[in-house]
Amino acid sequence: MSKVSMWVTLTLKEGMRDEAVAIIQEALDNVQAEPGTLVYTLNTDDSNPNVVHFYEAYTDQEIGRAHV
Repeated sequence: MSKVSMWVTLTLKEGMRDEAVAIIQEALDNVQAEPGTLVYTLNTDDSNPNVVHFYEAYTDQEIGRAHV
């Protein structure tokens, strides 16, 4: 199978970005350590403080599906 990647955008409740990023960072650390995870990053949006983006890349589709 081939590698798979996703770009995910989340819109948060107003004023919740800092709290959400702190919680999400814990999950990111765990996912990055999982076998088959190539990249799992969180990006904030400077133009909209209520939006965060994830870029995810996995070794194959099956592993990627586990994160949907």
